[in-house]
Amino acid sequence: IRSLCFSPCGKLVLTGGGDDRIRWWDAATGKRLGQVRELIGPCVLGFMDGTRAAVLEADGQASVVTVPGGTVA
Repeated sequence: IRSLCFSPCGKLVLTGGGDDRIRWWDAATGKRLGQVRELIGPCVLGFMDGTRAAVLEADGQASVVTVPGGTVA
């Protein structure tokens, strides 16, 4: 894991890994809930709200990803 952040509600964890993928996890159980997309190198992650997160990749590309499955409250 290169980057990690918790959702504002504390129920989800977003990770950016050494395999260049962004994944969502249940914070309580550690169960992987899904994979959003591939990224380029190390990244910085930060939740904007309960449904979206900002991603800054190694190449300087910034983007917003949405939690698969809708709102997390």
